[in-house]
Amino acid sequence: MNVDTIMTYREGEFLEVPQPHWFYRARELAMLEDRDLHGALSAVLQCCRRTEGIQDPGEYAAAFVYWIVPDDGGHYAEFWTELDIVSRVWIPLKTDWLPFRTKHAMPFLQAHASLAMFNHLKRKERPAASEASTPSTNNGLPPWLDRSTRSQRQAARTSAGGELR
Repeated sequence: MNVDTIMTYREGEFLEVPQPHWFYRARELAMLEDRDLHGALSAVLQCCRRTEGIQDPGEYAAAFVYWIVPDDGGHYAEFWTELDIVSRVWIPLKTDWLPFRTKHAMPFLQAHASLAMFNHLKRKERPAASEASTPSTNNGLPPWLDRSTRSQRQAARTSAGGELR
């Protein structure tokens, strides 16, 4: 993708087109006022960004973020992960917004929600699996590490006339 172009979604297809004037203005404003691009976009488009996503404190946080472009300019959207912006798309026609959300935004969020759920269950399973596989004594130590159990066994053997090993 070229610096002077933006990916668009029209009638079910993705195309690269020259960046619209509002995107240039937002980039310019971000540089001149030392702002982040998202704050500049909100100022230029005169609307707040809207966010839908998975807020997992682990590795699988993801979001679909969008702004409404005024004067029937459609929507500008970004796909985020915890690492970076994955994709930026301008949907210039209102009639393409619902198909875009249905075919691209929702599956993106569903995939990341599944990963987050799998990661959550995996984290929960680890302590349970280790507890089930390792027997422990009253003080929480495994029997082979518990010195008091060893001493009690040795004392019992001695009193029973057994030999120490």
